[in-house]
Amino acid sequence: MKTVIIIPYRNRETHLNYWLENTYPLIKKAVPNVEVIVVEQTEGKKFNRGATINIGYLHYNNDENSYITQDVDVNPINDEIINLYGEDVKNDKFLGIYSDGRTLGGIVKFTGSTFKRVNGFPNDYWGWGHEDKDLSNRAEFYNCLIERKIKFEDSDKSKYLNIFQDNHVREDCGKWGLAYGIWDRVPDDQKKSYIESNGLSSLQYKVINEVVLMENVKKITVEI
Repeated sequence: MKTVIIIPYRNRETHLNYWLENTYPLIKKAVPNVEVIVVEQTEGKKFNRGATINIGYLHYNNDENSYITQDVDVNPINDEIINLYGEDVKNDKFLGIYSDGRTLGGIVKFTGSTFKRVNGFPNDYWGWGHEDKDLSNRAEFYNCLIERKIKFEDSDKSKYLNIFQDNHVREDCGKWGLAYGIWDRVPDDQKKSYIESNGLSSLQYKVINEVVLMENVKKITVEI
């Protein structure tokens, strides 16, 4: 069984190089049999974090693997958090290594079988934000256990993480209303239909290029 780290990516070369040169060696020491897949979305559309992570999962499509979502600008800097990358996660559980207190964004670990059960992320969150809340909604709907360790809002997170700031203009995806506003009022049959029709099972994409960046690290460029 592998642990696959999925990095959704576009136009963040400085951050990616730093992560590969400084953070990845630390994780390799703590996590046996780890691989990294960088999923680079082509230009032309707003960035779609959820869909790029889905593509990273589908590249392996193995229920027995463990998977970790990894934002490219977030770097663990001490053993306490790095060891969480190697923590065993059972089926029907999401481990928020670094995540918002209400969502499943940032660094999150889960099994392939669990991710497939919730049908992954939604594919239609184009732009910044809220796809991580949608994933949390899916996990809760299927009664998955959610454990969050370090939270975005924690005042002491800098002792665990080196987080880069960037100058990218982040245009909101405009789906706050679905993820936060009305979800709790949607009937269960409609929730189930939405989840089953929007995710891993419905994703369409094309792999444009694949390169090996270093041992056990590949980058695939995809068109969504």
